[in-house]
Amino acid sequence: MKGRQIAAASILNAELATSPGTEAQFCKVSALIGKTINFEVQMPQEWNRRLLFLGGGGWDGSIFLMMSRSPPAELAGYVRVASDGGHQGSLFDASWAINNPKAQSDFAYLSVHAVLQATNPIVHAYYSEVPKFRYFEGCSNGGREGLISATRFPEDFDGVIAGAPAYNWTALLRAFGRNSQRQIGTPLNPAQCRAIDQAVMSLCDKRDGVVDGILSNPAVCNFDPGKLQCGKSGAPDDCLTEPEVTTARTFYSEVRSRSGARVYPAFWPGGESQGWPVWLTGGGSVMPGTPVSPIGAQQSFYEGMVKYWLMADPSYDVWRFDFDEQATAVRQAGLMLDAGADLTAFFALGHKLILWHGASDWAISAQASVDYFDAIPQSVGGASKRDESMVFYVAPSVHHCGGGSGADTFSFTEPLTAWVERGIRPGATRQVARKLDAKGKTLFTRPLCAYPAFPKYKGKGNVADATSFDCAQP
Repeated sequence: MKGRQIAAASILNAELATSPGTEAQFCKVSALIGKTINFEVQMPQEWNRRLLFLGGGGWDGSIFLMMSRSPPAELAGYVRVASDGGHQGSLFDASWAINNPKAQSDFAYLSVHAVLQATNPIVHAYYSEVPKFRYFEGCSNGGREGLISATRFPEDFDGVIAGAPAYNWTALLRAFGRNSQRQIGTPLNPAQCRAIDQAVMSLCDKRDGVVDGILSNPAVCNFDPGKLQCGKSGAPDDCLTEPEVTTARTFYSEVRSRSGARVYPAFWPGGESQGWPVWLTGGGSVMPGTPVSPIGAQQSFYEGMVKYWLMADPSYDVWRFDFDEQATAVRQAGLMLDAGADLTAFFALGHKLILWHGASDWAISAQASVDYFDAIPQSVGGASKRDESMVFYVAPSVHHCGGGSGADTFSFTEPLTAWVERGIRPGATRQVARKLDAKGKTLFTRPLCAYPAFPKYKGKGNVADATSFDCAQP
């Protein structure tokens, strides 16, 4: 394989490797399309005739082949594919986008399609046949990439798993800017985030029938941070001044344009002690082992979007940017970056979509995924048509793509393949999520309920066991 030109791909390297945690060997191929799109293909010696494309995250820039929620042994038989999105850099680096329309289009909507088209001939060259089934899995920007594929290239994948998708990228970045500007003006500190989190749990934890540190249905938790207001003389660790209350209320609230139109939905309460320092206030780290950042990740993404994509000026004062005044530029960016909700062609081909979102996600509002799920019937012919080909799960007290106090270990790969290949809809089977400790031991399990249902304690039984919970309707 090494050194060959196979269709659009130049093979840079090829070597035999072993999957971590398994003894399964595969041919690891590093390849390049043109001069900018790097990708990797892992082709197992024992192949199950399936391909799994793994989406990226943030601004992409690197190849991530460990982004699946499935354990390595479960994916040992798959051809696995991932790319850098058409440029090189860190998850928070958008400098590559400045005056670079090709890199912008590759990141926005083209790279996954281009890499898949280049991968098929590579797979054929190795096995003398192409995949029988092709799947996609991604979270965050990877979730957006999955929805872009389903709506713009419906023939590419037989099934898509889209977690916490940033499908409305431009509206999300507007929310990031609004929140960041409020934090700069009247900041909250990590101790106050913990106090807010505790107040939320005190008010709403018990509503699922058990006090266990998990908020099962946060959408109906009507929490007001004004409950913690204590005036100018209050201790900053456990109460908020009036301007600080306004900052907290801003973080929860939806974003509206100057005309009053709703631009981005509200965030649900829960998970503030960990989520806010990472994404809003600073004082947290996005990934374990990375340095603590003095600013929230929302600010980093917002600054990159404005400086390098919308204004093409690294020295631009991002706090001068006005989304309403720059509506044309924002709309043009959205035409590239944002995924629509018309899945008619994807569903007509018999393809399936699993959408999921952590309820305590402070990077992307879980309500945004609810809005997406609710919008689909308008284009596909009703809710029943949607539900024939799509299922949506909300994971209680789970943060952005994982983490949090909730059960965040679950896999949708086998449920998706069973649905696509054998017609077994995931909603017809009981999905169970686990919470693991640092050594991989299961601490507790919870049912993973199809929206709008949520886990509710039956009133008896071991609270660490998923069988003690029903999927209740709100």
